[in-house]
Amino acid sequence: MSLKIIANNLGLSITTVSRALGGHSDVSESTRLRIEREAQRIAYVPNEMARRLQKGRADAIGLVVPGSPLSFEDPYFVDVMAGAWSRLENYDLDFLVMSATPGPSELRLYRRLVEGRRVDGLIVTRVRPDDPRLAYLAEARFPHVVFGATPSNDRSVVSLEIDRRQAAEIICGRLADFGHSRIAAVGPDGMTCMVKRKQALKEIAPRFGMTAIDVATTGEPGEFERLATRLAVEHPDVTAIVGVCDHIAAGFATAFRAHGLNPGEACSVISFGDSLANVFADPPITALQLPTRDMAAHAVDILLRLRDGLPVDELPNWVGHLMVRASDGPAPKQTALRA
Repeated sequence: MSLKIIANNLGLSITTVSRALGGHSDVSESTRLRIEREAQRIAYVPNEMARRLQKGRADAIGLVVPGSPLSFEDPYFVDVMAGAWSRLENYDLDFLVMSATPGPSELRLYRRLVEGRRVDGLIVTRVRPDDPRLAYLAEARFPHVVFGATPSNDRSVVSLEIDRRQAAEIICGRLADFGHSRIAAVGPDGMTCMVKRKQALKEIAPRFGMTAIDVATTGEPGEFERLATRLAVEHPDVTAIVGVCDHIAAGFATAFRAHGLNPGEACSVISFGDSLANVFADPPITALQLPTRDMAAHAVDILLRLRDGLPVDELPNWVGHLMVRASDGPAPKQTALRA
């Protein structure tokens, strides 16, 4: 059913009907009620696309998941999507989720979303050093929130991330209480948040009488087994591993068991970030659980303020909660990786 039918039935102009159903105040209350009753009688369904074009909004928030379609299996992105959806439901907005491999095709997708006005704002995840996405969105002055650390300290960029230093204090404090003195902070150098988490561990460890070394990962098949062997040769005095994202700790736990080492006894393993992979690992992995869903919900609130040209309130201090399981314990008397 169209606006024209309502207008003809009531002897009104299409403009009057459209403005009444659009909630404009220049239509009298009695006329608006007549139009609404007629629209209900004929089961009028508004043209959503036309309504959005009229408002100049897409009524949607976007998330582009970096990587292949398999990235949707990553528990991290599941939590981000669940958190955002929980808030968008309250606003009666849509959530457009897509995937793109980092590089030229990813940037082309961002351009289509922004220049085609398919979304009103974007949640940007897994930010990389010199990330072209951030440069483009800043140039386009398009509302966006970075989920994680940013490469620079530009205060004009709104970013949500866990308090890295407090998280490092929780992890280092626990390992220090167990008598560890040399630990390895393990994670990729291709993502800014992972680099900064490793840096926080290296800076905080000396406060607890420990040293943290930086070990980079690439995500290649069989990598954790090779790294376990490399640590045994190059850093045999390391007695604890901290994976700066959840799958790393689980990978190392499996690799250590393949070397005949029991995580939590021969070498402690802790994860900076939690997932079901840690819960069901053998042994279950001690992990810093991050409030990812709450942060994603808050990202939606911020995006809508940016969309409406409103100032962003002071950001909360997001902290993690340590889930103690069985993968960490007292430092072994004999160096773990040399044993």
